[in-house]
Amino acid sequence: MATTVEPVNAAWIPPAVPELVVRNRGEHWICINPRVPSWFVTNRAGTLLLQLANGARSITEIHRLMAEAGIAARIDQLGGLFADARKARMFEAGDADGAIEWATRKLLAVHLHLTNRCNLECTYCFRESTPRLPVHHTAEHFVDALRTMQPFAADKLKVTFTGGEPMMFPGFEDVVTASTELGYDNLLLTNGVLITPERAAFIARHFSEITISLDGPTEEVHAATRGQGNYERVLRGIRRLADAGANVQVKVTVSPDNLAYCHQVSDVVPESVPVRFTPMMPMGRGQQAHREFIDDDAFVGLNRGLARATDGKLSSTYLPGARSRRCHAGAYNVSIADTGDVYPCHLFHRDDFKLGNIFTQPFDEIFFGRRNETYVEAMDVEANNDVCRTCEVRFLCGGGCKANTLHSIGDYRGVDRYCSYIRTTIIDELFRSCGVQVEPEAVPAEAEEDDPTFLGMPRMLRGAGRADGSAMSTSV
Repeated sequence: MATTVEPVNAAWIPPAVPELVVRNRGEHWICINPRVPSWFVTNRAGTLLLQLANGARSITEIHRLMAEAGIAARIDQLGGLFADARKARMFEAGDADGAIEWATRKLLAVHLHLTNRCNLECTYCFRESTPRLPVHHTAEHFVDALRTMQPFAADKLKVTFTGGEPMMFPGFEDVVTASTELGYDNLLLTNGVLITPERAAFIARHFSEITISLDGPTEEVHAATRGQGNYERVLRGIRRLADAGANVQVKVTVSPDNLAYCHQVSDVVPESVPVRFTPMMPMGRGQQAHREFIDDDAFVGLNRGLARATDGKLSSTYLPGARSRRCHAGAYNVSIADTGDVYPCHLFHRDDFKLGNIFTQPFDEIFFGRRNETYVEAMDVEANNDVCRTCEVRFLCGGGCKANTLHSIGDYRGVDRYCSYIRTTIIDELFRSCGVQVEPEAVPAEAEEDDPTFLGMPRMLRGAGRADGSAMSTSV
């Protein structure tokens, strides 16, 4: 029961953790207070100690209880563990106020769809793009749109250029240059086919991050979803960007068809190019062309293997006390279609979620309007459904991707299709943040409630968690 801070006085009465959830990976155990959120790694005995803290017992009394139950521990060890728990903010109640300062908030990110036209026709494209679609507006229109957002934008507003294929848009470079001159932070989503050496140099100058889709390590695997004959051109585009010094990454859309090959993608791209994965979803053409999608367990295994291979370099970072009650859609982010229609998210381009049109309405009327506010209020993780409301990682997850839910079950307030994957991955990251590496094959241990040593707690102490004698609710 190692501790890392000075132990507290044995007469101190630790408060009860307002909400305590316990998870394990092998011999390592993590205690989570979902309300802050906060967490710290301990062992089975440490989880017992936190359950015995009820706001009425001193450390000395808890030590006596454990001794009577035959559990040997020095009192200074107990004090040290409670000091660690206090430092980790385990006894705090968290901020109950989830309100957004609506009138003073700033726009943080924009997805800008210059065109829905694309040189490819991927089988799962959520925008159902083709080379035959029209271009609706000019570069001048989009430059004006970028300027109208500036008074309401945060410093370094992130503008993601997307489509379709954004480089199919006449005047692509003009709009990008204007965005740079406005001080925005440009990002690019592209299939990589149209990247010449000259264009690679331009992109490296104007974009802080470029994401290119590559769905397999061979022509055959890649072509199954993204079409014949473009695999080598995509690889060439990736290499040209890497050679130009661009910050480029590869995204693999994972399905049962290419799952077995995903780990090989990193072998065919430059060493400096990271590879990330996203599951194929039943959106757009994917609803008709694909009937099977990757399940939670397979995606967890893929993610753990990647984390191990990269020593956690691609892991997410979670900060104690940093609450996420919802995704940023509508609240701080918007998506602008090639028609000028504005939506809260690039995956919500449907009439029932349309907020307005940037070419015909003032942007502040759209961004601060009641229609958008109603949408954002409905996204609160504790207002959506019972699963999210009681989840131990609800304020780290924020309710998952509501577009996944919308396209999977028709209700964006439901449970994310990959809820189990998200929860498991977040807990993996919490362990990793405390220095515990999760092995790809690791699974949470199952503890039986009938086991008299459940969580290392003798049955006589199972009712000792709270001042009223009821046990602290604990999950594994």
